[in-house]
Amino acid sequence: YLPVVCFTYAGLTADRVADWLDTGYGIAVRAGLHCAISTHQVLATDRTGLARVSFGAFNTAAEVDALLAALRDMSKIPA
Repeated sequence: YLPVVCFTYAGLTADRVADWLDTGYGIAVRAGLHCAISTHQVLATDRTGLARVSFGAFNTAAEVDALLAALRDMSKIPA
C-alpha cells in the first residue's frame, strides 16, 4: 500500500487548499499536477490540480487526526 492520498475540494484549486491547510492548521501538503498531466486530464483535474498528502514512518496518529479534523472543517465551508 502506498501512503499517499490525493484529493480536491469543489470550488477551490489545489494551491488554495494547500494554503488553507498550511496557514490555518500548520499542515503541509503538496499541490499541483505532480508531473502527471495525462492522469489529471483523465481525472478532469488538469485546471485545478490535486492536493496530495503522504504519510511516513514518523507520522503520529495525532497528526493524522489533525488532518482529518482540518478536512472536516473545510467540508463545512460552502463551495
